[in-house]
Amino acid sequence: MKFDDLPVKQWEKYPFKLAWGTGDPNQERQFYVDDHYIYKLWSPRYSVKDMYITGNKYSKWDYGNRPKSIASIDIGFMNRNIASALVDLIWQGEQCVGYVTEKRNKVTKIPQNFYEQVLKQSLKTGYFYVDFCTKNVCEINGVYSLIDYDTPLTELASLNYDFEVKSGVFRNHVDVRYRDKIMSLIVKE
Repeated sequence: MKFDDLPVKQWEKYPFKLAWGTGDPNQERQFYVDDHYIYKLWSPRYSVKDMYITGNKYSKWDYGNRPKSIASIDIGFMNRNIASALVDLIWQGEQCVGYVTEKRNKVTKIPQNFYEQVLKQSLKTGYFYVDFCTKNVCEINGVYSLIDYDTPLTELASLNYDFEVKSGVFRNHVDVRYRDKIMSLIVKE
């Protein structure tokens, strides 16, 4: 989907809460809604979508010669099984500037089968979704999906416990089953 083809000025701006308050770097992203979809757009300076966590730092994902889309998609973590709400990426030239999701229903609990799908994908790819919680899961016609595709992933092989407690997968809001499973993998190593 091309950015220049979108009627941004006709859309209703979708309210969202800033995660870090005034001065939040995520003010460089905006949400819009029409009758069928939610559009998430980033400013040219927004680089979170290109990051992943290795050890105790954020690193920029290397797309190689491919267009710079979203690291979690390029890594192979996000797929149709766990990200079915994703409709399209929004491009401005060779740069991904956002994405489109279907309008959806919020969830209050993550079903066991969807948790298992996300865990399976995490183990398969070696990356963990650092924000796996109800606010980032939706339901559309009985199918569950992740919805925050620009969240950095954590590389399991280099996971740093202290960093993850503060900034990653071990934060309190992350699904407890997911946190516990990842913790059990670390303890075994």
